Amino acid sequence: MTSDNFISARISANLLKRVQEYTQVTGETKTDILIKALTAYLDSYKAIKDNSNSLEKKVDELEKTCKALSNHKNDSMRERHHKNDLACAKALKELASYLTPALLPEALETACAIEDELARAKAVKALVNHLPQELLPSALETTRDIEDDFARAKAMMALASKFPKLLPEALQIARNIKDGSNRAIILSELTAHLPEVLDEALEAVRNINKAKYGVITQ
Repeated sequence: MTSDNFISARISANLLKRVQEYTQVTGETKTDILIKALTAYLDSYKAIKDNSNSLEKKVDELEKTCKALSNHKNDSMRERHHKNDLACAKALKELASYLTPALLPEALETACAIEDELARAKAVKALVNHLPQELLPSALETTRDIEDDFARAKAMMALASKFPKLLPEALQIARNIKDGSNRAIILSELTAHLPEVLDEALEAVRNINKAKYGVITQ
């Protein structure tokens, strides 16, 4: 036996006594006992480590599953909220011409409370032509609070029919719209009020077609 295979260890007197009693009963040597004890301990350690790794893997998989389920639930909730908001905007549009002066403030408040920005813009747009002068500033404030450029431009254009001085603001919003199709839509609608935008609107429409076929312009 080489020195590399030799192990020396200090043990307590009590443990040594137990080893000696065991050797007398079984006839095994101290070396046999040490080898069996170390083998059992290391096998047990390996099993615990493997189980731990397996458990960590299962926990990780469980966390991923829970996250996916949570995202799906959130997506479903957002979709339901989106549909509800659009339904609310549509209902306000249908009711707009029938609302009495006493009900219009409440209707505008309902429109302003719509969470989905495009639906909110549609609701404000539907009410603008029916709102008394004193409610238009509130409608304008709500419109300016809309972060989505396309939705904000839609509502701003409706307000511009009451306040033509808002047309330049609507044009600036339109130019900031990142989506080419939406930008072209708003610019095209603005040409009815700002004829000088015609060339810009036409170019935006051309860029949609170029993008469709993968043509990149500088």
